[in-house]
Amino acid sequence: MIQRQQITGVILAGGKSSRMGFCDKTLIKLGGTPLIEHVIRNSSNQVGQLVISANRNSEKFEYLELPLIPDIKQAYAG
Repeated sequence: MIQRQQITGVILAGGKSSRMGFCDKTLIKLGGTPLIEHVIRNSSNQVGQLVISANRNSEKFEYLELPLIPDIKQAYAG
């Protein structure tokens, strides 16, 4: 059986957000809290480590104190 500590969760926070009017959907607030914080809170106890994959506006995620990794494809291939 795979242990939780062996699993890395990746939060996909890249993309252009064109369907959201180019507003970064991970930072849209739900109940006063950014969506990405809801994702972190609800998934952190299921994985050993969480990382955020983002190219654009990655500095906005630094306060979360999670590793930031860039997308390999730079063209927002979706």
